[in-house]
Amino acid sequence: MKELTIKDIGHYFVIPIFLIGVLLFFNVKDTGFALGWVMCISLITLLLRKKQFGLTVVDIFVFLWLGYDILQLFISINPISVLHSIDTTVVVVMYYFVLRSYLNTEKKTGILIGLYSLFIVMVLLIALYAYGLFFQVIENTGWNNHLLDFKYLYRPIGFLNNTWNSFLISFQGILILALYYYREKKMLRFCIFLAIVGVTLNILLTFSRGAYIALAFWLAGIAILLFSPVISLDVKTKVGIIISFTLLLSMSLLPQHTIKNVYETIQFSKTVSQQRSTAGRINSMQAAKEVFKNHIVTGVGQGNYSLAVNPYLFENDDVTFTSFASSSVVQLGVEKGMIGLLIWGGILISFFILFIKEKRKDFYSYAILISLIAIGIRELFFATFFEYLGQAIIVFTLLAIYQNRYTEIPTIKLNFSKRSNLAGIFILLILLCVFITYLKNKQDTDTGLNLKYLECIQTNQLDSAEYYINR
Repeated sequence: MKELTIKDIGHYFVIPIFLIGVLLFFNVKDTGFALGWVMCISLITLLLRKKQFGLTVVDIFVFLWLGYDILQLFISINPISVLHSIDTTVVVVMYYFVLRSYLNTEKKTGILIGLYSLFIVMVLLIALYAYGLFFQVIENTGWNNHLLDFKYLYRPIGFLNNTWNSFLISFQGILILALYYYREKKMLRFCIFLAIVGVTLNILLTFSRGAYIALAFWLAGIAILLFSPVISLDVKTKVGIIISFTLLLSMSLLPQHTIKNVYETIQFSKTVSQQRSTAGRINSMQAAKEVFKNHIVTGVGQGNYSLAVNPYLFENDDVTFTSFASSSVVQLGVEKGMIGLLIWGGILISFFILFIKEKRKDFYSYAILISLIAIGIRELFFATFFEYLGQAIIVFTLLAIYQNRYTEIPTIKLNFSKRSNLAGIFILLILLCVFITYLKNKQDTDTGLNLKYLECIQTNQLDSAEYYINR
């Protein structure tokens, strides 16, 4: 029996990383900032094993994003909303740097991609089953020929329809990498092919115009890539055939009752609901423009989009709130102002510059680029990235995989041979986690006191209510 080496054990570290990614995907309530501390300890452990770390331009802008979100705690129009989201930003950034530190071999990357692909298959099966239940309910009402008008009722795994199809676009990015990585294994290749077909089919069943556009770009981009001379004949044969049949098989598997609704979706403005959706987006963008002009530099703060935009769309009350921005760019401008736009513009531009300068581009790198652009296209039609951790986790996973794969990317070397340099980073990480933990505990305490206050009001215990509200 072969003995386990330290190197072998290191490969198994990908499993807890994957599990934490799954927890983040489902936005699990992180009481006491437990996931943040796990990420902090993991990052410290990984950095202890390194002599140096290559910091890319993308990494620097990610640091700036984290720093600016922390700063918004003190300059936001409503710091409580920022407080609700700052812990997720910290966890996502640390997750990103854990991947940057850990995914330094093809095997580790392949294992992580394989695990995420398995997870995608599982949630996809649940989603397709949920669609069957959704259709059954609509069919019982006699409106089965008008699914497009009731698509908002389709909420697989509890996610909104538009949120779910945003995730589906991101899933394609993971699956295409898995297809490339496991292309030599026929059985796995076939299973991944079925997963890609399933995701494509599920996107079509969401009847979302923005998702259709993003999917069309992704399929066209991958198809054009497979015909280009930069891709080897081996990849064209083993991956190209699968992609060629994806859309064809997905369309053929569409239930008969959905074809009319798919056709209406691609007409973009045929139904009343589509026309109202378009009009609502235009009004939302105009309102966001006014807010942006009033808070052009710093924005209104993370999580304050509804609070800031609502007075321009409806009466100035606290009831008729808009939940989502028309796009992530609009949300970014309103909540983070010009500074936020410059930071995220820096992340995008620096990634494209790294891609252009990369001399050894292959299918892997092009597939990541196409997938990230497809995700960006989807975000232009519905804001998911800053609202749901799952989207951010997938995007930063793709960014980390791309940067770790190529050694020619220019970096700023952080030398860890001097333990004093490493100690400084550790102290900053621990202080950051202590600060966030303090804020979360204070927030949880205040929430608990408010709930007790409400209970006392309902039971007419006015003295106790006064006690809790004044604490």
